[in-house]
Amino acid sequence: LQTASGEVKALMQNAFPIQTAHGYRMGVIIHDVTERRRMEDALRELNATLEQRVADRTAELQAANEHLKELDRLRDEFMSRVSHELRTPLTSIKIYLELLENAKPEKRDKYLKTLTREADRLHVLIEDVLTLTQLSRDTLDMELVEFDVDLVLSARLPRWEEMAQRRSLAFFAHLPAGLPRAQLDKLFTLQVVTQLMNNAISYTPAGSITLSIGLCVEAAQRWITVGVTDTGPGITPEDL
Repeated sequence: LQTASGEVKALMQNAFPIQTAHGYRMGVIIHDVTERRRMEDALRELNATLEQRVADRTAELQAANEHLKELDRLRDEFMSRVSHELRTPLTSIKIYLELLENAKPEKRDKYLKTLTREADRLHVLIEDVLTLTQLSRDTLDMELVEFDVDLVLSARLPRWEEMAQRRSLAFFAHLPAGLPRAQLDKLFTLQVVTQLMNNAISYTPAGSITLSIGLCVEAAQRWITVGVTDTGPGITPEDL
């Protein structure tokens, strides 16, 4: 019922028979249930809101649970790969140490170079694991210092060229001198580029690997860019 002032009232009518001297008549009692109706509507709205919140929270928990399962799977896969990768240079070091004990003088230099290479490989793997641990804990500390990027990368060129040659891949490096210096963490930069180079060499069945640096301007700032390209199949979108 809408009153003259425009307010909407909810009324409940109760009808019942009344016996009189002239027979039965209909009695009516009218209750104003406006406030009760408002409370009922508010309660229904609250219940609907709570149900939606429960549904949303349940979906969030399910998604978080799936995410944790995926993290567990990735951790197990990562540990399996790390164990394999660490075992390979360790095995090589043990073998060449045994060979070195009884090696002829003309072969000692060759064995020592191999030991040095495998030790360097092991060192890089351990540094990668430590870096990943720091990244997962948000504790990575970088010391930014101005360097010539071409000079920083040039020190690793012989190593990368040797790795490419062992896979019968051509290796090209375009490191022009005279570019502006860049602020970088030398060790971390070498780790990143080394990882890119390792991936490119490992997953390129034939063709070439190219390392290049350049200069670009973005957001009104000048940046030195480092690029690693290869003739392999590329990285799948979900892994990229």
